[in-house]
Amino acid sequence: MSALSRPLLLWLYNVLQPEYSDVPRTYQDTAVVLQAFPSLRARTKIYTFSNGTDRLLLNLHGTVPSFFNAVSYKIPVEIWLPTDYPLSPPTVYVVPSSDMIIQPSNYIDNNGKFYNPYLSNWSSNSQTHTQNSSLLQLCNILSTCFSKQPPLYSKPKSLNTPNNHYQNHTSPPATPVKPPRPTSIPSLTSLVSSNLNSPPPPLPRKPTSNPALPPKPSSIHLNAQKQKILKNIQTSLVNLIKSDFDPFVTIADSQLLKLKNAISQLENLYKYENDSLVYYKESISTNEKILNEKTLEAQNVINTADTLPDPNVEEIICAETVLFNQLYHLVSDDTAISDTLYALNKAYDSGKISFDSFLKYSRNLSRDQFFKRALINKIVNLSGLDDSTDY
Repeated sequence: MSALSRPLLLWLYNVLQPEYSDVPRTYQDTAVVLQAFPSLRARTKIYTFSNGTDRLLLNLHGTVPSFFNAVSYKIPVEIWLPTDYPLSPPTVYVVPSSDMIIQPSNYIDNNGKFYNPYLSNWSSNSQTHTQNSSLLQLCNILSTCFSKQPPLYSKPKSLNTPNNHYQNHTSPPATPVKPPRPTSIPSLTSLVSSNLNSPPPPLPRKPTSNPALPPKPSSIHLNAQKQKILKNIQTSLVNLIKSDFDPFVTIADSQLLKLKNAISQLENLYKYENDSLVYYKESISTNEKILNEKTLEAQNVINTADTLPDPNVEEIICAETVLFNQLYHLVSDDTAISDTLYALNKAYDSGKISFDSFLKYSRNLSRDQFFKRALINKIVNLSGLDDSTDY
């Protein structure tokens, strides 16, 4: 599936703007169908309504594939999109060639107009159908219906009745006598080269007492109007390209200036990062040198310590003089007596010893503690130590 060309998309968007109410939706659905069905082409063409009024509408013409009895056929059709699409459904006609005849069925009337419940229910709910109904789904339904019941068959050679589907009628045309249906569906490949440029057949109109409608414009007038429309489209495209060229140049210059500024900033950043890298490299070298020196000094200290003799434990634990050693033992005894008195008090409170035993041992220990503390105070005074501790 090849993508649509940009000139075609520009043309499609421009021709929809002056006439159609929902340009984005119509543009999107048409582009999707043209890409999904390459055999269809888009054009603008005058459409004559059943009340005799003419209007320029978007027309999709070409062939829709169908399969009947395991044989592929291409059915020529024309799809007209109303100006209020998608609020109103498209109108579809089967367009027979000069050697083909329309076969009326549940889907096709004598004029070749296509009917289907999908189109009938299109406008039942505007909010729902706008989301669910689409031109692509309609084309798929066309292919399915044509595969079930072909809308065309070959015209017998003895039947020379001209095809009047494209003429305006004040009353419904008479249905020609249908010849016996052939046993097999004839080949429809000749439909591809059929005349697809003729206007679609108008709907049959009931006779009224109104004055006769004005005659349909001649083909010369239509061609002149078509040339005028094409010229207007060409002028619009040229103006559009010219109007878009200057903004593109301005945008390109602005982007170029931004790129130059970005390059300058990147160069400054590179210089800063390079200078930082040199600084960190020098700092690492200096710190590595200092670390090696300190490591060497520490190793020398360790080696010197290994050569020294082991210290005497007695010299480390014992005091410098006999007096201080006596003070050390007295303080130890005083602390031990305090702990013993605390233990006696706990034992008496718990009832483990009697009051007499508690009183006896407490009196003896207190007497010993008194003499030891008196001796401690005396040694402290003689040695000139800090006597802030009260024993």
